Amino acid sequence: MKMNSMSLVVMFVLVVASIEMEKEGPLRMAEGRHLCTEILYRDPDCDNFKCHRQCDQKHPPATEGGGKCDQGGICICTYYCSSSP
Repeated sequence: MKMNSMSLVVMFVLVVASIEMEKEGPLRMAEGRHLCTEILYRDPDCDNFKCHRQCDQKHPPATEGGGKCDQGGICICTYYCSSSP
């Protein structure tokens, strides 16, 4: 009997914790937004620091953006944008 009540308590705690994580978690913050990408420039000597800085300037940090150079020297900016066109 004691094991059943202990299992019930553990299950209750897990359910409450999962509900709270859903309310406050990153999924709630991303509601109505999706990832957008934009090519900022093409340069064979693409610099990740410069690319990231330009992405932050074009799309403020509030959009949680980030720029990276791919292997072809293309600066690609990825950021959260609204889901409406």
